[in-house]
Amino acid sequence: MTEAILQPAPPTPIGVQPDADTLPDKCDQCDQPPAYHYTWAWGERGYCCPTHRLALQQAARNLRRTIEFAPLVKTSAPFLRDERTHLQARVLVLQEEAQEAHTRVAELSQTNVELNAEVQRLTVLSREQRRQASEAAREARLAQDAAADAMVQLGAKTDEIRRLELLLDAARRPAADETA
Repeated sequence: MTEAILQPAPPTPIGVQPDADTLPDKCDQCDQPPAYHYTWAWGERGYCCPTHRLALQQAARNLRRTIEFAPLVKTSAPFLRDERTHLQARVLVLQEEAQEAHTRVAELSQTNVELNAEVQRLTVLSREQRRQASEAAREARLAQDAAADAMVQLGAKTDEIRRLELLLDAARRPAADETA
């Protein structure tokens, strides 16, 4: 007895779109508009939204079967002459706007370069001023220390002068007492 071997239907090749007239308005499993056409390895076909695509892929993994998806691309009728003219005019306007944007970006880029150079210059200047301020503060501390030392020496010299004046007065008094 021969057994019938079931062959899977060939999958719809990616990029082959179903007729626009046969596209359903909603996903096979919900009310969302379909975004994909799918074909199971056994030939079953359908339409799904992005959410149910993930669910179908998970089901295919669980079943250890393959499923192919093709994005649905809705084609439109050829443009009328007025529509083409309008679209060409729109393209020209957008190209002009893009050119203006590129010019503005170039200007802003140049301004950014100039501002970065200014920041670097001011940073170097700030470092130099901090170094000079630190040096001036160190010199001021040294000057204060020298002034304090000078005050101590002045005090010592003043004490020495007073001591010598007292000695001189003491030396003059006995001499004045002897002559008297």
